[in-house]
Amino acid sequence: MKRSLYLLILLLPAFVCRADQLAYLSESQAIEAVEFLNTQKQLILWCTCCNNEAQQFITVSNVGYKYTGYENFYEVYVDGTDNKGSTKNYNLDLAYVHYLLGKKAYCVGKALGLDCDPCTAPFYPDIKIAQKLPKVEDIDIAKLFGSEKEFLGMLGDEVQRMGIVFLSTKRIDDHKYEVIGKSKVKNNICDFKGIIEAQYVVESGLENWDGNNADGKIIGKYNLAEDKKQSGTGVFEGTFEIYWTDNTGKMAIAEIWYTASPYTVLFDGTWKSYRTGASKKACWSDYRACFPAGFNVSDGPDLIPDEKYRSKGWGYLIDMFSFDEKTKERGQNEYKVQWEDWWK
Repeated sequence: MKRSLYLLILLLPAFVCRADQLAYLSESQAIEAVEFLNTQKQLILWCTCCNNEAQQFITVSNVGYKYTGYENFYEVYVDGTDNKGSTKNYNLDLAYVHYLLGKKAYCVGKALGLDCDPCTAPFYPDIKIAQKLPKVEDIDIAKLFGSEKEFLGMLGDEVQRMGIVFLSTKRIDDHKYEVIGKSKVKNNICDFKGIIEAQYVVESGLENWDGNNADGKIIGKYNLAEDKKQSGTGVFEGTFEIYWTDNTGKMAIAEIWYTASPYTVLFDGTWKSYRTGASKKACWSDYRACFPAGFNVSDGPDLIPDEKYRSKGWGYLIDMFSFDEKTKERGQNEYKVQWEDWWK
């Protein structure tokens, strides 16, 4: 019994240090923390070493600090709304508060240069508990796309050039939209019709600087069926992401610098043939997402396919970036014949 009590006494300080690390701060630390947190729209509260605690998403409305009443220590707090829609005040331990950067979440305490153990490396947030449907109805995807929206796509492991265009997007209810459009692979053009369903609205996870104006991201799923009466048809199915902004007072698709994200709209999934039942990877976006490593040989914002993909419908694009004027002109002419307004 004495031995057990002795071990408990030895272990207790370590446990306390890990469970409660950056709840009490100096005033200068608290001020710096408030300044940093005021740049964040959403935080994740998560202590992985605290009895299997789940990730908690908080949409921040106010940040401040207050005196603890003990010596010269202060604590930081936020007022915010959790993923269930409840609004409350949270006193923070900065070791277990995480901010979003790119697709990962990082410890606030570490970002401020404070000594702490967040009990986790930078992590991908659990998207299932991110802010769910209450905000979806406020964003009209049909208005984001407008009357027509063309995408650059690829089909299969061979990365065959594919064209996708949404000719109309009609809202059915708060979350679902009917889409009518066309697809093109080689010289085969098919009609399709189906449903896209918005499921979540989350923070963009992108740094807010010149060139990036994304306020958030819509995530959902889609099912688009091509016309069975036409040749070489099937069903597109998968998930989509759309970065949006309302910085101008009007909801629109965001503008994002290419180093931050290779797309602002992405549809990623499969195409399944009606005739054979075989599935292929199918992906389209408004920029240069979808493509495998080594496909794009550009080190800048342009999409320049590697020469080995010329026979897969990408020859015109390769030629358009040639230094030879005649080759460049040939690529431009091929684009006009094969891809310019191909759905009309």
